[in-house]
Amino acid sequence: MGLLDNEPQWTPCSEDSISHPCYTRPLLGGELNLGYISRVNNGFGDVCIGLDFTASIAKDQLKTAAQLALARLRFVSPIIAADTRGTKENEHALSWHYPVLSSSQEAIAWARDCLVVLPRPTNIDEFLRGATKTLLPYTLSDGRDQYFRAYLLLGDKECSLFFHGCHSMIDVRPALRALSSMLGWIAEFDSLDLVVSSLQWGTEWKNLPAGPVTSMGGPSPPWEEGGQELFNKAMEARQRQATPTLLARRDTVSEPGVQLRIVRTLGAELSKRLLAKVKSYGLTVTHLLVAAMALAVLNIRPIPKEELATRYYTVASVPISTDRYLIPPHNVPSRFTTGTADWPISWPLSILLDVDDPKERLLATMRAIKPQYDVFMASPHAAQLSAATLKIFPPSGGPIKVDGEGRDQSFMSNVGVLESFIATSWPRAEAASDSQSKLTISAFNIAQRIIAGWLFTHAWSIHDSLHVQVQASDMWDIAQLDEYIDEVVRQALYILHD
Repeated sequence: MGLLDNEPQWTPCSEDSISHPCYTRPLLGGELNLGYISRVNNGFGDVCIGLDFTASIAKDQLKTAAQLALARLRFVSPIIAADTRGTKENEHALSWHYPVLSSSQEAIAWARDCLVVLPRPTNIDEFLRGATKTLLPYTLSDGRDQYFRAYLLLGDKECSLFFHGCHSMIDVRPALRALSSMLGWIAEFDSLDLVVSSLQWGTEWKNLPAGPVTSMGGPSPPWEEGGQELFNKAMEARQRQATPTLLARRDTVSEPGVQLRIVRTLGAELSKRLLAKVKSYGLTVTHLLVAAMALAVLNIRPIPKEELATRYYTVASVPISTDRYLIPPHNVPSRFTTGTADWPISWPLSILLDVDDPKERLLATMRAIKPQYDVFMASPHAAQLSAATLKIFPPSGGPIKVDGEGRDQSFMSNVGVLESFIATSWPRAEAASDSQSKLTISAFNIAQRIIAGWLFTHAWSIHDSLHVQVQASDMWDIAQLDEYIDEVVRQALYILHD
């Protein structure tokens, strides 16, 4: 039997009451990795993600419509109502447990319990800090644990819809699709009650997501035909000498979950020029941003020139979307679970020896990064690397301890162009102008619960503008993050120099 054969499927479980039959399957691949990290590291990685929007809908209607939209989301993406449990023998052997509903009335009651309506603060960071300080799970009125909650923030001019939950469930692209779907349903609130009541409750469990191997058509080709080679390349990169890093101001986290967050926005015109120039070199924005991050670190905290000849820069984990690998019936917008594969990028710093021009340093770094992405993207085993890794090395032991220089390493995640995978205004007819739209998305927000010294950098584009964000724990000072994110942007803009 091959390493990835016979992936577990959803099966009935018996410990829940007869009135609520339950279905279960183990967390698999990235789900298990992220779920384990959160469990043993005080919620590390739990995520809060949301969209700001304007709406020509009365606030009382907006609240009712959001509850109905969340009930509808439970039908198409029922995993949001599942909890995770270990076994008596092994608390780290986590499984999903989903309680099946019997009626739309139960679904709406759950949605009212799960959706929290609050005034929208002037500074959205106030809400995000509160969310990331909250340690999961939430407890519902029936006493059941839940690793997901929705928030509707109502303001005079602008509102927000957020999800907060475990990263094994809430991944950026699937969550954004779900948020966009909910906003689209809210915009059609006149018919939403009828839609929810007409759904075949009791069958929604059939929409629970299959595991990563099943969703991609099975282990084809078998892992044994080249998969181990890909795994070995990843392990080799991660086991290299500690990468150069910045240095956090403090050695420990003072208040777990308190996150510092800074966003820089490039205007639409500048963003368009940047994208065009990157494409002209046959490279991508992800290549640009990873290179800019590394060069920012090296510029703020240089290493001796003699060390460039022998050292490597390693980004231990670069998330890459697995959407392209999904097959019917799994490649649907309602699929709601972690949807990325992690791949390390590592390159020799010797490429910078005797290269003083900042644009040439940037291009040299981007060109060193590109082949490693190409190796990963060309492998038929790429999307199943996480599943295989967790089979080879099942989670075990206690909290992650990162000491020395690796403690403060930086990570980069490029979400991409939001309009390429979600709608941003309703009605969606091309003839409708923004002034005619009933509901329009204006911005995207993300924050994670960070309890270590790592720096997390995210980038995304919406309304033609590129946004770059850094977030960190209170081991860092805000002035350090300001310097870092400004240097990342400065390094990236060197691509435009003649």
